[in-house]
Amino acid sequence: MKILHLICSPRGQASESYRLSQTIVGHLLNSEPTATVIIRPIGGAITDLDEDYATALGATERSFAGTVSRRLYVPV
Repeated sequence: MKILHLICSPRGQASESYRLSQTIVGHLLNSEPTATVIIRPIGGAITDLDEDYATALGATERSFAGTVSRRLYVPV
């Protein structure tokens, strides 16, 4: 099994989507420990979308990664 992990956020590892994706990859690896994770950072493909732009769009102080991971459902 292979897991393709795309990192697309202009905030990179500081983003909520990155933290959530790490949780999902972790759950997948728990269910399939021999899986190979392929990481493809594709952030920065659109030069006008950077961390400042993403923050201006609506950064919140509340993290949703923790609450979503408790209710995580990954269809097979």
